[in-house]
Amino acid sequence: MAEQSDKEYSAAGVTVIDERTGEETPVAHSCGHDVHIVALLGALEALASCRDAWQGTVVGVFQPAEEIAAGARDMVEHGIAEVIPTPEVYLGQHVLGTIPVGHVGTRPGPAFSQACSMRITLHGRGSHGAMPDLSVDPIVLGSAIITRLQSVVAREIAPHETAVLTVGSFHAGTKSNIIPETAELQLNTRAYSAEVADALTSAIERIVRAECAAARCPREPEVEIFDVYPLTTNDEEATARVRAAFEEHFGSDTVTMDPVPASEDFSVVPDALGVPYTYWGLGGFAEQPAPGNHSPQFAPDLQPTLDRGAAALLVAANAWLGEEQR
Repeated sequence: MAEQSDKEYSAAGVTVIDERTGEETPVAHSCGHDVHIVALLGALEALASCRDAWQGTVVGVFQPAEEIAAGARDMVEHGIAEVIPTPEVYLGQHVLGTIPVGHVGTRPGPAFSQACSMRITLHGRGSHGAMPDLSVDPIVLGSAIITRLQSVVAREIAPHETAVLTVGSFHAGTKSNIIPETAELQLNTRAYSAEVADALTSAIERIVRAECAAARCPREPEVEIFDVYPLTTNDEEATARVRAAFEEHFGSDTVTMDPVPASEDFSVVPDALGVPYTYWGLGGFAEQPAPGNHSPQFAPDLQPTLDRGAAALLVAANAWLGEEQR
């Protein structure tokens, strides 16, 4: 997306070629990973500069490609377990607009949602717009599917559960008087449990295939699942330990974070290593309400966000460093 932050370091006007599509696309600092990088660099620099003040081992992990749910898996597949010692705990943070600037937010259990994207290709039968009886119209079919999918969360998921089902893309046809052969839908789901996530996927496939059968499609639909994010479920003991350290150091600037409906692949690495983890939120905006992550206007206040981000990492790590001396 094109950045609209008006910051002096804005990426406005910068474009790249998308390797997956070959198309030119604008770029933006729209998620906060630049904040995460600087905060971790600052924390590592502080640890390196006072090495005699703590004992243990700290490994800084700079993980790429979170937005396409590929970076953490790529690190696992390329042997991160062989190049770092197995940690006692895995720690991480994400800057958010839902937490006031200068605050840190923790929560045990489900913290960031499970997510799954689906690409569905519908196969109809093309015809002249003046001869619709000779067609199987994938646009009408797609519209029926989209409408029917709106009932899944409302009528198939228990009211006490959280679920999101979004149709974010619907492409079909090139001309006003031609009924096309195919249509493509792209969907995204979010949930805080594997059971709800599976129920959403199952319902989508059931509805798509049933509507295609009702429309007399000449071919079965194609359903491709991609960009799958695991549920981020914070270890209770590790989270309590970090929370206590935060409260001791930051006092009332420590808050309880609400579950975040966005998703992360952070947990892929600690799960592969077989170690507990906790992932907290870092407040980034003095002015509230703040724009959400992935908004063109998302641009956290540099300070105190960067200093608090580095401090949060140091305080959390210190809860494990030099245990023998405490």
